[in-house]
Amino acid sequence: MSRRGAWLALAAALVVSPVAGGCGEAHRLPRAAEPAVAPPPAVRPRGRVLALGAPAEGVAVDSGAGLVAVALREPPSLAVYDARSGSRVRRVALLQSARHLGLGPAGNVLVPAERADALVQVRIRSGAARMLRVGRFPHDAAAGGGRVFVTDERGDRLTVVAAGRVLSTLRTPIQPGGVAFADGRVGVVAVRQRVLALYD
Repeated sequence: MSRRGAWLALAAALVVSPVAGGCGEAHRLPRAAEPAVAPPPAVRPRGRVLALGAPAEGVAVDSGAGLVAVALREPPSLAVYDARSGSRVRRVALLQSARHLGLGPAGNVLVPAERADALVQVRIRSGAARMLRVGRFPHDAAAGGGRVFVTDERGDRLTVVAAGRVLSTLRTPIQPGGVAFADGRVGVVAVRQRVLALYD
């Protein structure tokens, strides 16, 4: 083999090694923990209880607008309620359902539509929606520093969104789930590798 061929082979091995190592590590890890199915409550909870009419997932509260957004599974939609009266203000149809919701800038609800590989931003006051393709199976989203951070659970990536477009993608530990922004840092919980990764 020529010297150039040897260098190319070495470069290829260095590029492939981390990926292969990650795959091997994923096979050795236990499956991500999932919450148990909760039994029906034995006593009625305190406060006002609203019947949503569909299985619910994530919740986001815009205290300034006095509105609460709830992700519904069937049909995939975002229901917006008045925080004081409990009455439903609107229901926004979604391409796919979301597990978690986040609150972004300008009153946008961040809706990671997992099976659509998309982040949908819905204006909580008007219901206007804008969709952006991100990575594989986006699970959670958080906003901070003028950017939106989306965990791509099946892509092992963190997608960074700014000004309505994908700015960059960052590698994460295996199966990133929850994400949060605080003090200029982004924290990502990898639910399969069971570690917390921090990004500046």
